[in-house]
Amino acid sequence: MKIFSSVHVETTGLLSELHRMIDLALENGAKYLLVFLGSEHEFDIEELPPLFASLPIPACAGVFPGIIHDEMHYHKGALVCGFTTPLFSTILKEIARPNIEITNEIKQWLDGKVPAGAIVLIDGQSKGIDNVITCIYDCLGPAISVLGGGAGYLDFSHRPCLITAQGCYENACFIISLPVPLALGVRHGWESIAGPFLVTSAKDNLIQSINYEPAFPFYEGIIREYCSEPIDFTNFLEITKCYPLGMVQLDNEYLVRDPIQRHGTAIECAGSVPQNTLIYILNSQPDILIQSAAKAAKELRTQLSSVYEKQEGYYTFTIDCISRQLFLGDQYCKELAGIKKELPNQLPPIGALTLGEIASSSQGVIRFLNKTTVIGGLGSE
Repeated sequence: MKIFSSVHVETTGLLSELHRMIDLALENGAKYLLVFLGSEHEFDIEELPPLFASLPIPACAGVFPGIIHDEMHYHKGALVCGFTTPLFSTILKEIARPNIEITNEIKQWLDGKVPAGAIVLIDGQSKGIDNVITCIYDCLGPAISVLGGGAGYLDFSHRPCLITAQGCYENACFIISLPVPLALGVRHGWESIAGPFLVTSAKDNLIQSINYEPAFPFYEGIIREYCSEPIDFTNFLEITKCYPLGMVQLDNEYLVRDPIQRHGTAIECAGSVPQNTLIYILNSQPDILIQSAAKAAKELRTQLSSVYEKQEGYYTFTIDCISRQLFLGDQYCKELAGIKKELPNQLPPIGALTLGEIASSSQGVIRFLNKTTVIGGLGSE
């Protein structure tokens, strides 16, 4: 049996159009709705909980910097995904709580059930992201593949971004159980140009000092060797999107961290950077990023053929970092075209532009990534 009953997209950002897409999904037999909502919508998201509560099926939504449909991306609009089965899901609130509390809550929700795969949507600017992902891994184990991304807004303002029939939430996380396993393709394309440097003071996602010097002046001094323009509060993202930070992992790949805001002399990243970690300054070129995304799709195609015997009836989710789209600008359509070309049967990419990406590694560990293309594939039940 197929997993999706239908996928509908609207690009106006109007509540009336979202309502129409939901009605179409219901007409197509949806038993569960997952909505990706572009952050430049034309309505108050507080209108969504009563709408979801009025539906005959469960529904949840995340607000993201953008949505992806085929070879296009949109900062306003919605992607409405209808599933053929009533998926098993939960929301974890206030995720900066102690790990033991979150782990116990996940175990109570699972109640002995073992999902075949999982989608995780999380407030991409919350504290404690890596801790809650560790809790999810501890409960699901290395055999269950996970795909997801960070919800949030294009202007990086921190406000409610996850929505259920019960309300709108920030500092929260959705876990959605899937009835079939996930295959994954993951690539980023960023390379080191300077480092390593020692993070000498950090708390969660805030780097306070590097090599015993205030973090921002140190970082700016390094990238001034490659970029002549000084960084200020007006051009911070315009410059830092080209020079992310990288931490070397056991597989010798960089775990990328995106500098998203400056707080005095400290740097806020999308995702935690542990104290005493060695970091590198990274950079890339548009053609390398575009090629890396295509490699992620090609990797997914290979993984799908190993996970599923039946080589048809696939569905895919593309989770791509908003900063890749900002970096590539008008060339971003080439990245989506390259993904489509490598997907099984040249399926049109669908998904979201995110504040951080979530994927299981080849070793099974779930990681919160930045500036990375993650593509998940599902077969039929």
